Amino acid sequence: AYDNVTEYGYRHLPASSLTELCRHMALAKNFEKEDLLMAMCEQLFREGVTDSTVLEYLCEYFSGGNGDMKKLLFTAESVHAQTYGLPERLLAQMLFARTESRLDDVFEIWITGRRPSEMLLSAYFVRKSHGYFMNNLPIPESVFANLEAWTKEGLAKESVPLVCQLAVAKTYSAKAQLSNAQQDTCREIMDILLRRSLLFSFYYDLAERMELPVNVSDKVILEYRGKQKKQQLAIRYRLSGTDRWQSSELKPMYQEIYAKAFILFTGETLEYEICQVDDAGVMGPEVLEKGTLSGSRVKGGSGNRFQYLNSFTAEAAAADEEKLKERVLAYGELDGLAARLFYPL
Repeated sequence: AYDNVTEYGYRHLPASSLTELCRHMALAKNFEKEDLLMAMCEQLFREGVTDSTVLEYLCEYFSGGNGDMKKLLFTAESVHAQTYGLPERLLAQMLFARTESRLDDVFEIWITGRRPSEMLLSAYFVRKSHGYFMNNLPIPESVFANLEAWTKEGLAKESVPLVCQLAVAKTYSAKAQLSNAQQDTCREIMDILLRRSLLFSFYYDLAERMELPVNVSDKVILEYRGKQKKQQLAIRYRLSGTDRWQSSELKPMYQEIYAKAFILFTGETLEYEICQVDDAGVMGPEVLEKGTLSGSRVKGGSGNRFQYLNSFTAEAAAADEEKLKERVLAYGELDGLAARLFYPL
């Protein structure tokens, strides 16, 4: 029969006969690739045939447009046929073409099949992390679980791309609460970010869920998102109620994100203006953004000097004399202990 098809063609055959022939030839040839057999299987698939052997043969070799490959993949999944290398080929193609439609569904099939390619895994996680961190595109819970585990494993090897670390930490900042394991992972990420002097406004939200390092718990972070990368920006600022303006560079943190940290006590307000800087280092007249920042009580770094002094301000404003007295005494004990422990020899 196959010889006859080779000589006279196959388009005149009914689908049932062609299906039986394709099934027989795929098994007889031990799934070796053959152009004629591929063409016959493709025709059956386009006619809606869902024979598992036909689908599996196509999954092994078929490459085409994203739409056709996705249809083949999801059809094979629906009849529990083996998908072989199709999910990996399709995922790579979709990432290259920047196709979003059902990307996460393809990933889910791929990640549960063959041992995943580390390069492709990294490319997918970078894509999802960038979309979330820069554009607030949601990451499905199942995808985040894989990203979280991959990040945790990679931190020890220092192999996790920065944007993936940022996405995990920012996701943590939006959770109602963090497990001990998640707090440990977040501390590792925060250590890396702070060693690189990277500051982001989501740190404040993290402070509601875990104790932050001392060197960031006393800061209010201004974050500005520019319209392009590698802008030269400066910030002009002053405390409300004063006439003295100061200015400094607004440093880039990640792509179009710029930030600067300020120490503000509870009740203090800072006015600021962000301007572009020309090649000569002169601030331009156009104000890109202006606003105010307010000092507030931040969790984390419990017992450091800033936390105590900041609490004095808050409790004095609230006229809570008993609590203020407790704080002052506790601060005095802490200050005296520090003096005794670190008295110069």
